[in-house]
Amino acid sequence: STTTLPAPERSTLMANLACMGSMLVWALGFPLADQLLAILPALAVTVLRLVFATAFLLPAWFLVDGWGGFRTANWGRGLLVGALGIGLGALLLVWGQSRTDAITTAVIAATMPIAGIALEIALDGRRLTGRTVLGILLSVAGGGAVYGARMGSLDIGLGAIAVFASVATFAWASRASVTALPGLSAIGRTTVTFTGATLLILALQALLPLVGGEAMPWDRLGPKEWGYAAIYGMGSM
Repeated sequence: STTTLPAPERSTLMANLACMGSMLVWALGFPLADQLLAILPALAVTVLRLVFATAFLLPAWFLVDGWGGFRTANWGRGLLVGALGIGLGALLLVWGQSRTDAITTAVIAATMPIAGIALEIALDGRRLTGRTVLGILLSVAGGGAVYGARMGSLDIGLGAIAVFASVATFAWASRASVTALPGLSAIGRTTVTFTGATLLILALQALLPLVGGEAMPWDRLGPKEWGYAAIYGMGSM
């Protein structure tokens, strides 16, 4: 039998449409996070987000790759990258939004392409092209348009710094997941690193009451909050 590969133009178009679709779903997470942060601390929101994300990814990975991916994955490296990159990045993002607001967080998150390209230039010797520069300008312009709509009322403070840090951390984690887990599929790399992130955040939440912090406030979660958390975790993450 023969396999017909899609034409490069169509493949590129579909890939870009998929990225655009992912951004639409991802953007839904910012207002949902605001709703959750109104009643829950940032760490608890991060716990819910990562647990839902990982609970969705593990069976999805199995359906796509079977047991082979589980057996061959370098779990040590993957869990470490996930904990240091995805876990801390997710916590910084949610905590930063708890100190600012959804729009400020979204505007800062629009700088993600700059962080990613900067890492590739510094670590991989990537050279800028006209298309890459145009893509960066369009991304930043989108954030600038939102800033203009807010008439300069963005909340730039400690929370914003945390969001900037999360952007850099996510960019590093995206690159590191590829270099640390080169033999895995994309969904495999995502699942292994998210598992590491979830384990770290669960450990932090478990240890928090031992140092005088707040335990997981299960009593504040109703059907609406569980629904928001599911969309925030399984969809936007």
